[in-house]
Amino acid sequence: MAAALGEPTATAPAASAESTLTIGALAHRIGLRPATLRKWERAGILRPHRDPATGYRIYPPGVVRDAHLAHQLRRGGHPLSRIAEVVARIRDADGVEPLQEALRDRRDRLRHRSRAMLDGAAELGVYLRPADDRPARARIPEND
Repeated sequence: MAAALGEPTATAPAASAESTLTIGALAHRIGLRPATLRKWERAGILRPHRDPATGYRIYPPGVVRDAHLAHQLRRGGHPLSRIAEVVARIRDADGVEPLQEALRDRRDRLRHRSRAMLDGAAELGVYLRPADDRPARARIPEND
């Protein structure tokens, strides 16, 4: 259930303090295409560094962490604009409170939508039932 809602798992793949990843290596680790990481960079979610010698993107541990968070939030159905806000807050505050808040908001919206769909399905069931099987509705007397 937690993964379906996009909640972070207890064990995110760790990177050592000295390690950096290339775009291909990070994409492979997360299970995405490099083009997705470039899109996330354009959306302001990721801020990779550049190798001064080659100009290639390199992803230090903090950016790798942001990529894992972004991936989990996307799996939970969050739009890129919201993910960018959450990742920026986590990056600036160095904490996960905004992520927890976003997940609570998402869970509340899903719960509300689910209840509305159940209510709608019940009403539709009553409407589609043959007239003989429908429960009698109370008649409201008309004021003459």
